[in-house]
Order: sequence, then structure tokens, then C-alpha cells
Amino acid sequence: MELNKDIESQKKLASQWFKSLRDDFCKTFEKLDQKKFSRKSWNHKGEGGGEMSVMRGDVFEKVGVNISTVSGEFSEDYRSQVKGTQGSPKYWATGISLVAHMMSPKIPAFHFNTRFLVTQDSWFGGGTDMTPTFENEEDTNFFHSSLKGACDKHNDNYYEDFKKNCDEYFYLPHRNEPRGVGGIFFDHLNTGDWDKDFNFVKEVGGQTLEIINQVVKNKKDLDWTDKEKDKQLQKKQNEKLKKGFQCLILVPEKILTRQWVDELIKDFGFEPHIFHSSVNSDSLHFLLSPLQLKQC
Repeated sequence: MELNKDIESQKKLASQWFKSLRDDFCKTFEKLDQKKFSRKSWNHKGEGGGEMSVMRGDVFEKVGVNISTVSGEFSEDYRSQVKGTQGSPKYWATGISLVAHMMSPKIPAFHFNTRFLVTQDSWFGGGTDMTPTFENEEDTNFFHSSLKGACDKHNDNYYEDFKKNCDEYFYLPHRNEPRGVGGIFFDHLNTGDWDKDFNFVKEVGGQTLEIINQVVKNKKDLDWTDKEKDKQLQKKQNEKLKKGFQCLILVPEKILTRQWVDELIKDFGFEPHIFHSSVNSDSLHFLLSPLQLKQC
């Protein structure tokens, strides 16, 4: 597809929007937690770069909101996997990504990203999902109804199509289930009406901010137990496990029981290598070091 003559203004609008959305996320989260983000810039090996914003607080255990605008050339071995690179390996990309892990096990973790890519073609991609430690039907319904409302404003098929994409893309084979309660995921979105596509991407970003703000605000002052926190830590490490990976786990010896190991096998899908430790701890903590296994 030949790029339209407005591509440079579209690049500018998209990158400015992602930066503005980043500022809105950070401002909202700082208000919720009464803490401040720290920022660090980085340079891309080609041209451009990005900025990482990170906050650790009493509500957000750790949240990162990152933006980037970069350009360069794809390597020959990767180029064939990307649309619009048959005539040239050059690319330009801008986007925003967010990962939010909470101190309270009663508040879900959230992932979000949207991006605009330009080769000899151009398109939007991205999505958002929610991963609770303890699923709450009210939160799940609010999350999905909010996303459906955002999607339905732009296309009646978007929600069902993009929800299916998310369930398939973030499927956890070792647990035989999707990650968390799902969400939406889309890629190569180019309907031929750039303004319409861009407005949809902005709608998803704004709605994701509102969802996180509302869920966190409703739950940040709830009490939780050490047992609930232990379950949250265990669930968080599940996200780091992928097919073909195992891990080394160091745990306090006093919590190393058969019941605990059985629960670990249920969550991970296999029995990991466990080494006794004399670490003193009042609650469970993992130290995971992924070791990629050679495929036989």
C-alpha cells in the first residue's frame, strides 16, 4: 500500500498523543498513590529513542509507563516478517506501553500498549488486559463492558474480534487458560480512514486509564492478608513462565511443605527445581532465574 501524503503529520499527531496519554497516566497514578514517577531517557540504535517513567509506592508496587519514537532499518532476517518491507527495510514507530503491578493482592495487574508503525505501509496495533489474583465478577464485568463500550463507538465487530485475539494471543498453555480475565488485542489496523482508526486508538487509551483509575480507587484501602499476598506473588511469577522455560526457586525452608509444592505444580504446570534456604521471612518471596531449555 502506498503511503498517503499526510503521513508526516500523522506521525506527529500519533507521537504527541502517546506522550500526552503518558502524562495523563502518570498524573492520575501519582494522585492515587501520593508518590512521584522517576523518568529516564534512552536512545535507539537507529534514530530517536524514548522515555521510561517508573513509580514504586504504597498502592502501586511498581508501575512503568513508557513512550518511544524510533526509526531505522530492519535486519534482513527479520524484515520478511513485517508488512510493507518488500521494497525497503526502513521503519518508523511510535507507541506507549504500561505495566502496573499492585501492592494489594485485591487489585488486579494491568497491561496496556498502543503503537503506530510505518514502513511502506502503516497501521495501528495494541491492546489491554487485566490480571487479578482473585477474580471479582464486578471488576471483570466493569472491565469488559467498558472496553465493549469503547469498541462499539467505532465498529460493532471490534470488541468480539479483538477480545478473541487477546484470549488467543495471551493463552497460557501450562494452565490451559487465558492470562487473567482477558481484554482486547488488535494489530495491522488500517481501515483506509486514518482519523477513524486514530480516534479508536485514543478511545482505547482513555478508557483504559479510566478503568484502572476506578478499579484502584475502589480497592486501594481494602485490608489483605499475608496468605493473599503470597498468592499474588505466586501468580505474578506465572507471567514470567513461557513454553520451554524452567526456573530456580529459592524459598524460606519453613514454608516448604508438600501442600505448597502441589500448589506450585498446579500453577506452573510442572515441578520446578527447589533448593532449601535458610532465609528468614514472614511471607513467601520468590527469586526466579529463568533457564531456557534446549529443545531435543
